[in-house]
Amino acid sequence: MPWQPWVEVSLFTAMLQRLSTLLSRQFSLIRSETIDSTFRNYAAGAGSMALVKDLREKSGAPISDVKSALVEANWDPGK
Repeated sequence: MPWQPWVEVSLFTAMLQRLSTLLSRQFSLIRSETIDSTFRNYAAGAGSMALVKDLREKSGAPISDVKSALVEANWDPGK
């Protein structure tokens, strides 16, 4: 049977399409995990900053003292 380059090209194209699909799925999982993690960190940071601001306004203490006290109290303003 003579050499048929179009057969090899079509097999190679199919392999590239499959690889592209697999990589696309993997990167979408990584991307969604990264976005979720970033959003959680941002939301937690925004909440803690609001707590520091609120306690600072109520107590009149410097920001560093308020934050240190919150860290010692495990971010529980009631302690």
